[in-house]
Amino acid sequence: MLDTINTFPETVFVAPEAGAKSENIDFPKLKEKAHYSLKLEPAYMLNEFGMAEKVQNRRGLAQQILKNAETGEPISFHTPEYRPVTNMELHDAVERCLKRFLPPKMQSDIYHGAHVANSGAYNQLNYCIRGFSAQIQRGDFKSYISPIIIIKNASQWSVTAIVSAECSATGNIISLGNKAAVSARHVSSFDTAFIEKHIVHMLTNFSKYVRQMQEFLKTDINIDQAKNALAMFSDISETERNGIMEQYIEVEAEEMYDSKLALLNAVASYATKPDEFPIKNSEQADNIAETLAIRQKRLAKFASSPFFFGKGGA
Repeated sequence: MLDTINTFPETVFVAPEAGAKSENIDFPKLKEKAHYSLKLEPAYMLNEFGMAEKVQNRRGLAQQILKNAETGEPISFHTPEYRPVTNMELHDAVERCLKRFLPPKMQSDIYHGAHVANSGAYNQLNYCIRGFSAQIQRGDFKSYISPIIIIKNASQWSVTAIVSAECSATGNIISLGNKAAVSARHVSSFDTAFIEKHIVHMLTNFSKYVRQMQEFLKTDINIDQAKNALAMFSDISETERNGIMEQYIEVEAEEMYDSKLALLNAVASYATKPDEFPIKNSEQADNIAETLAIRQKRLAKFASSPFFFGKGGA
């Protein structure tokens, strides 16, 4: 059975049955900047005699160098058991999952974006399913809440799959808490089944999160409660918390009343919009995507607190 939410003014399906496989829907193509192949080569360095010898790590294992196969640009060093995971492999997994799970009408409005930083050392693929949304409302404020799938592929970390929510009124990506599927490091046994399982689980339960966000919108808090929540439940610095409080008071609360959702949106702005919350040294270093990823982790911790989606939350 479909799980539905009575929205304003219509009812929108938010946990659909598997889609009809007979209809062929064009899934967005992987963004060109993220569509590149990888290769591993032995890493060499010149010794004191000017001769090339293999680079070894502290355990005496020969190092490999990961490169962009098309440009030859080096990305990172790795041990012999490392297996590169391309963005295309992850993109195909998301497409396969959504085509199996979503009805065709919900597949027709998927927005895909990509971030590639430090020559490919960090990659992030976003898929916002705008045909799979529900509306929340209080007074004159209303917004459509859509799931957004975020796949993080860092060459020296794990592959991480997250399902968050996009707020149409603000453009913010709102964390649903510390709920993520994380792979083992890139090894020969890597496969994408964990990504697909996590996406299906989160989309099946998406209606519950939308209902909670409607409750956050209906629940007012005062300035002291907002400040205390940030201080108690986040690891955001005091300077950054002050900026978030300004965003809450001057921007979000003006639209969303003095609500808990307004506070959550203020932190989401910090984790989503580098123009409003500038990133140090971004003009000299390619660090915007990775810094936002760090901020998203802080947002996830805050959203997981009892003040929001955590145990005992609304």
